[in-house]
Amino acid sequence: MTSEAIVRDFDPLWYLGAYPDVRALGMEPHDHYQKYGKMMGRKPVPDVRALSRLVFVVPDISTIGGMASRTRTTLSHGQSRSIEYYAITARAANGGRQAGEYCYATDPVEFERALNAWLPTDTAMVISNNAIRSFPTAVRKRIQQFPIIYICAGQMAFMLQDSKILKDREYVRNFRAMRIMSFSEGDINFQRQLGIHGQVRGFAPVKQRELNMYDVSKNVRIGYVGRIDFHAKDCEKLLDVAQSLRDRSWGPLRVYTTDGRNSHDYSRFRSMIEEQGLEDQFEIVLNETDKTVIYEDLAVLVVPSKKESFGNVVVESMSFGVPVIAASYAPGPAEIIEDGRSGWLLDEFTGSSVVRLVDALTPDRLHRASVCAFERHKHYRVEAHVEQIEELARGAVESFTGVNTLPVFPYMKILDG
Repeated sequence: MTSEAIVRDFDPLWYLGAYPDVRALGMEPHDHYQKYGKMMGRKPVPDVRALSRLVFVVPDISTIGGMASRTRTTLSHGQSRSIEYYAITARAANGGRQAGEYCYATDPVEFERALNAWLPTDTAMVISNNAIRSFPTAVRKRIQQFPIIYICAGQMAFMLQDSKILKDREYVRNFRAMRIMSFSEGDINFQRQLGIHGQVRGFAPVKQRELNMYDVSKNVRIGYVGRIDFHAKDCEKLLDVAQSLRDRSWGPLRVYTTDGRNSHDYSRFRSMIEEQGLEDQFEIVLNETDKTVIYEDLAVLVVPSKKESFGNVVVESMSFGVPVIAASYAPGPAEIIEDGRSGWLLDEFTGSSVVRLVDALTPDRLHRASVCAFERHKHYRVEAHVEQIEELARGAVESFTGVNTLPVFPYMKILDG
């Protein structure tokens, strides 16, 4: 008998959630139904399948960073919608609890209570990249009993180059989803060549700004926003930019970053600044979370990243009317930025190329780029993002037969040797 037929006649996951005493007894749900449930008048399947809850699975939403920021933005917006929005996290690095969050590390009892109360007939899990691996094995198995919306927020090409995850054959084979969202056409095309299908093109959301406050007489700084990461973000190039600024007798590069665990090259970055005698060419601001403070006086944002499937900071900068200079070979920024209109893409991202470009930006060019950047950010509304996820989740819940079916990672035969 197929799993679809089993669920049509008897839904064990729903039965366990609907009747928690069965779980407490330790009985197989179908055995309980046959021996006791029928006589008790219990239902074998739900009357209807309808999405009522989205649960975002993240390692931690108390940190500064892309996945955490996206989750906070989405949760905040979701509080006003008919669908319930929650997050389950493995840890809370900075302490405290965000609204709608259940944290395994700080309150495992409450975490388990929530997880056991949710049903796969009305709840979908939203998981980015390898966030599920932050949880213990038993919790991971429970999460995978729900329909999963997988958000591929990292470039597959870099996963192949950098990640050891694909060597975990059991994980690659068993971690599946009902729906897949990817952030760039470039990544979708590459995934399909690896045999991964079923993706839809999505995006990370940004808060919409009513007015563009950019002013060429006030916005005069060159800045970088994000974690310090040499491999993915190519932050070593910020040193080259700072040196080129010094050569032109321009002011320092302002860097908004964090010294938290996700900024793993921060200490080395500071050491390199000192080694190259560039202390006066950097203004480093740590752990600032007020976006208005960050962008209020930036003329342009530099994004040297070579590994960027989307580029949260690109859209965020545009929402303040601040145009972006980015590398053309990072697919996310390259698909967001309209080169020469809402920002600029450099085939060779070096300090001298950045400074030459900035030197050619007249007040009129900066103003026009700001107007285009501000208009561009409206394409990435939070409302459109959550509506897309809800549509995917609704279809996943309605068609879920107890097993997620779409592979999200390629099975690499070369690793079998």
